[in-house]
Formats: sequence, structure tokens, C-alpha cells
Amino acid sequence: MEMCPPEKQSKPFFFHFRVAHDRKRPSFVRGAMNMTTSYIFDDNTDIAIEMASWSSRGGWKDNAFKIRLKRACFTAPQYLPTVYNTLKATLFGETQCPWPPGAYYHPNVSMEIRFTLPVFYYGKYRADLGFTDHATNEMEACVRATIKVVPKTR
Repeated sequence: MEMCPPEKQSKPFFFHFRVAHDRKRPSFVRGAMNMTTSYIFDDNTDIAIEMASWSSRGGWKDNAFKIRLKRACFTAPQYLPTVYNTLKATLFGETQCPWPPGAYYHPNVSMEIRFTLPVFYYGKYRADLGFTDHATNEMEACVRATIKVVPKTR
């Protein structure tokens, strides 16, 4: 995971997440997280997921998958419950959304990451997870991850 290019976001945002996968359970990750934000994460924030696929000719091909979830505080627990609950517990304690701007650090984050998304072709994808202001549609923060879709093994 890494930060998106600076031209994609309008406000200062720092994010670093060091990840180690479990060998027996590939969807289980452990890591350390360091994040600094300058905006309030509340229901005026929308979540935008934009995916690009790796082309057979080389290079990223945009618009492989796009989804926008409005009202982040309400929809994040529904679509990503394990990620949302783990981050809430480790970074914010029992504080309910909205979350204030600030610097957040946790040296030991562990969570199970499972997504319920449409069927994808096997291959390599680049996912940009962005947080946008609902009124202005400006990208306030963005995190980028590279994902490999492989056949399910038993």
C-alpha cells in the first residue's frame, strides 16, 4: 500500500502501512500503521474506489471498476465491516464516527480482509481508495494498493 500521487488529492495527507501476510491464511494481514489527516471523516465524506487493470500490452488501463459509496460513516461498516471495526478499535478506541483530523499511529494492526465484489478476471489491478468531500467532489485523501486476482484454491 502506498499514497496516491499528490495531484489526485487536494489536502495534505500522509499514510504508511507496513504489511505482512499470514502464510496459512492469505486474507489475514498484520502490520503497523501511521496516518496524518487534515480533514474530518464524517457523513459528508464519500468513499470512491477506482481500479485499473494491467494491460497485456503493458501499462495500466483505467476504469476497470469504479464505485462510489456516499456517507462514509454509514456505508463503511456495511461494505468493509472487519476493516472498519479494526481501524476504529486500534486507532480511535471506542469513539464513533465522525473522527477528527490528527496524527494516528498503531504499531500492531491485524485484520482479516475480505471483499464481496463482482467477479474479476485473473490478473493484476491497481486500486485507488479515495475519500472525497460530498459537496465539492474534491479528493481529500487517497491510498493506492496493487492487487493480484488468482484462482481460488481449496
